[in-house]
Amino acid sequence: MTAVELRKRTLKRWNYRCALCPWKRTYKYAHVHHTNYRRYGHELIGIDLLPLAPGSHRFIHRWLGWGDRVRTQRLGKYPNLLQRLAHLWCRLMLGVCWGLGG
Repeated sequence: MTAVELRKRTLKRWNYRCALCPWKRTYKYAHVHHTNYRRYGHELIGIDLLPLAPGSHRFIHRWLGWGDRVRTQRLGKYPNLLQRLAHLWCRLMLGVCWGLGG
């Protein structure tokens, strides 16, 4: 599956909502966030890939990543404890949204 197809499937699976703030729709523009890079190329939607609004994506990488660049975070510091907690929150929201049929 190509990256474009995977992005579309991730967004569709989440009904075009931000995983961090699912009460906000992302509408036309959303990022697909990698929670880790261990299965790069074989990602699982909802586990390795999460749809995020651009502001939420910046929050996870810049604020929770202590200002490190994404490239630096990929070299071993990613994800840190705060980022892992944010990923857990997103997965919890995934379960709640799917459980409510949204």
